[in-house]
Amino acid sequence: MENKLLKYTKKTPNEILNMLNLKEPPFNPFDIANKMGINVLENIDWDKMGHDGEIYLDSHNNPEIWINPTLPPSRKNFTLAHELGHLVNDVLPNLDKFKDPIYDDYSTLKRNGDRNPKEFIANRFASMLLMPKDILQTKGQEIINKYISDKPNEKMKLDVFLKVVSSKFEVSKDALRYRLINIGAIKE
Repeated sequence: MENKLLKYTKKTPNEILNMLNLKEPPFNPFDIANKMGINVLENIDWDKMGHDGEIYLDSHNNPEIWINPTLPPSRKNFTLAHELGHLVNDVLPNLDKFKDPIYDDYSTLKRNGDRNPKEFIANRFASMLLMPKDILQTKGQEIINKYISDKPNEKMKLDVFLKVVSSKFEVSKDALRYRLINIGAIKE
């Protein structure tokens, strides 16, 4: 494995964004993976099409990530960010013991955390990477302020806010809603 990847071991999403000098949304996980030196594949592989994504070691023991090419763009983004969470928390720290791919599908990517602590951590990592709390709050407030200045007599509805902000961060409205709940910005 390339030594340059080891510097990402157990790093937080904010640390990685800072290391890569990324400060403005959207935080594209394909760009992040590329800057980290991770090969990401999106080819049609009939043996994998039941999965959203997976991370494994290639023939040279370098981590590689496969993302299902049939997913919608926002789902690909979350899935790849999730796989990057597995990379920094599960693969890199245990590289000598890591043998089998980690397969992720709808059940493992569900954000309820009941299934497996590793999946909960990877989901949390993905949310934090794609929607860092401080930047999400700042950009969200900017969007609300602009809406109020454009339409001073109207209150911005949550669904409109979710649509505008999720578009800016290139995530699904559901992913944004869960993130806003988790940071205490809205109630469930």
